[in-house]
Amino acid sequence: MAVSAFRSRGRNICADSGVSLNMRKRWKLVLPVIGIILFSVVSYRSLRVDREIPSRYFWWSSIRLDSDPSNKRNWGAIPCQDGKENCWELRTKWVDPALLDQFLMLSALPAFAIGGFAVRSLGRRGISQVSSFMFLMPVLIGAWYCFIGWLLDRWISKRSALEYRDCCPNAVIGKVK
Repeated sequence: MAVSAFRSRGRNICADSGVSLNMRKRWKLVLPVIGIILFSVVSYRSLRVDREIPSRYFWWSSIRLDSDPSNKRNWGAIPCQDGKENCWELRTKWVDPALLDQFLMLSALPAFAIGGFAVRSLGRRGISQVSSFMFLMPVLIGAWYCFIGWLLDRWISKRSALEYRDCCPNAVIGKVK
């Protein structure tokens, strides 16, 4: 009877040992924060590297983003180092993503797939891929990690309910009259 009273107030205490089994983290809140922090770190590192070479293209890790997909700005001829004009612009380069970048892209692969589709679609309409990527990706990564956290919380909750039932077989689980 005492156990069911604790259960009804949101506590999960086993009568035999007196140990609370409900001391869990809220993964649906923790994981999105971790994902957005990872995105921020990779973005900061990409910004720092990309400042060295001014270009119309921004490289977020190994993803090329076009800041002017509709060619509205006149980029004109880029002066060479020796004063000549019409130097070529670097459109592609070999980028080896760091381990943190790879982890983020693999763990949030559905978010990057949806984001890549949305950024490309917005780019075809003339919207900067850089700004749309920087706006959409934190939202999508946060939503994906929140979903993963919700699944993890649900799995932990079901597992702890089974452990509670195994720990206290005589306890009354459910509503108290």
